[in-house]
Amino acid sequence: MMLNKLNPRWDAYDRRNSFWLQLVCLKHLGLWPPEDSDQATRNRYIAYGWFLRVVFLHLYALTQALYFKDVKDINDIANALFVLMTQVTLIYKLEKFNYNISRIQACLRKLNCTLYHPKQQEEYGPVLRSMSGVFWLMIFLMFVAIFTIIMWLVSPAFDKD
Repeated sequence: MMLNKLNPRWDAYDRRNSFWLQLVCLKHLGLWPPEDSDQATRNRYIAYGWFLRVVFLHLYALTQALYFKDVKDINDIANALFVLMTQVTLIYKLEKFNYNISRIQACLRKLNCTLYHPKQQEEYGPVLRSMSGVFWLMIFLMFVAIFTIIMWLVSPAFDKD
């Protein structure tokens, strides 16, 4: 049975399902290698992930470093440092995430073990509410991130300087 993902009917025994949107995004961004594939496929996927990170993260950080050539005052230095350090921190976090991905995937697989299943009827409500809360919080945070990226893309067109 196909569930409507925007109005999900959660299964308290499959809590990983509340992360489906994040997992889809991570797969497309090259950060979630296929768990049930052969090593050659996994290696191709890892190369795809590295390609995306180098093109979109590392080269962007380089362009931010080049911005220091045109600084005029302390405010420009502060702005350039803020953006550069944000990008460098993101790169560091994603590389740590990528380094530990097999352990993260194993941990997420354990999420559905019987130890964590609701044992009594009263436990279903809080589990389902938390699954729904996680899902909608992630929808909100992704919306904010996408809106921020769009604003960063279009704001230079409205800059009068």
